[in-house]
Amino acid sequence: MLKALVQLFAEKFLQSKKSWVSEQSAPIIHQGINIPCTSTTDFFSYIASCNGWATSRCNSNTVSALEIQVENGQMALASVLNGNTAGAGICCYVKKGTQIKFLCRGGSTTDYSLWFYKASSDF
Repeated sequence: MLKALVQLFAEKFLQSKKSWVSEQSAPIIHQGINIPCTSTTDFFSYIASCNGWATSRCNSNTVSALEIQVENGQMALASVLNGNTAGAGICCYVKKGTQIKFLCRGGSTTDYSLWFYKASSDF
């Protein structure tokens, strides 16, 4: 009886967390929002319109650093001092209303692809 009760509780708990679990998976490239790169020297901000993934990718080997900082202290960082950085990318999960700061260092603003993708549970 106790085993059945624990199993029922676990199933109900996991069902209530279904959307949270799905959001923790990798981003689904669907309904992305392009974020224009506005600086290659200083951080610039974007406010998440829903739960999802902030992504940053460099398209040139003149890039020296990519960084995403989230207001809760979460951070994703890719820093390369020498070598071919073209194609390097990072992503970071964020909650709706969270301020995201991007740092794209080196090259020009056209050397970066910055996107925000909705979490799969928000479709």
